[in-house]
Amino acid sequence: MPKKEWAYLIGFFFGDGSFCIDKKSRHYKVSFSLNPQKDDEIREVISGILLKLGTNPFEVFNNGSLDIRVNSKALVELIDSELNGISGKLANEEYLLGFVSGLIDSDGWIGKGEILVANTDSGMLKLVGESLAKIGIKTRLFSVPQKLTGGIIFRLRISPKLKSRRHICSKVMRGAVAGRQKAPSIASA
Repeated sequence: MPKKEWAYLIGFFFGDGSFCIDKKSRHYKVSFSLNPQKDDEIREVISGILLKLGTNPFEVFNNGSLDIRVNSKALVELIDSELNGISGKLANEEYLLGFVSGLIDSDGWIGKGEILVANTDSGMLKLVGESLAKIGIKTRLFSVPQKLTGGIIFRLRISPKLKSRRHICSKVMRGAVAGRQKAPSIASA
């Protein structure tokens, strides 16, 4: 499997993925959550990568989202191990561009000549920003209070220069063709 595709899956998982582990019943599940109205291209990419990994993905509608799921202890362990060693992996430009592409497709949007990613993990966004800076792509990390929860969401603004790199981000490609997308409100982020 190409490194960039694997990194895309890890980046998407970091944004909108989850594990469900029940050791007692020996049930291990990986889920990737998507918007069923907007994410057809992303659905195909995620399912394709999972098939290349030899897994058997299936789809479930869950509280308004579309979840792509895989029952696999090996995949749970592989993704967990990958995320634990992510800082060293992001030094590789191909891996970094794949990871950032998946992260944007899960937690990002394109608008007003910018690319934004929102997440609650400031440490990961800082690491991504520092890694992008090393390959000449400027970023800015900032925080925004969440009106509904009272918590804080972190946003990473990524230079549109990313568009000129060999990324595999569906939202960036879609944004380049369709024009600007409106950023979600802070309350929905």
